[in-house]
Amino acid sequence: MSFSIRRLALPLALVILSPGAQAQTLNLRPGGWDLTMSVAMGGAAARVSQLKSCVTKEELEKDQAFQKDEGCVQKLSERTPTRYAGTMSCKSTAGQSQGTFEIVARTPETVLMTTSVKGKGPQGNFDIRTEIK
Repeated sequence: MSFSIRRLALPLALVILSPGAQAQTLNLRPGGWDLTMSVAMGGAAARVSQLKSCVTKEELEKDQAFQKDEGCVQKLSERTPTRYAGTMSCKSTAGQSQGTFEIVARTPETVLMTTSVKGKGPQGNFDIRTEIK
C-alpha cells in the first residue's frame, strides 16, 4: 500500500506551527520511505502494517508531511531539527479525542513517530497508541 504520511489516521494529525514557534525543519531525507506502523487499541495486541510513502523536500520544509486534520488543534511543546513534540485535541461529529505526539529524527534516514490518543466516539471510549518507524 502506498500513500502519503499525512493520510495515516486522525490520531496522527501531528505537527503544524503554533504562533510564535521557532521554525526548524526536521532533519529527514526526502524521498521514498519504507514504514512500519503499529496500532494498539485498548488492551488488544498491536496491529502491524508495512507502508510505503514519499516525502518531498518542500513538504518537509513547509510542514506539509505532517499536516493537521480539520477539527484538530495542536500545541507544539518542542521543535528542533531532531524532535517535534506536543499535544493535540480533536473534535468532530464522530466524537472527540485528545493526546500527545512525538516525532524523533534519529538520523536523516530513521524516524520514530508515536502518538497516544484517548477519546469518545460513537462506539464508546477509545485509547489508541501508534508507533511508526
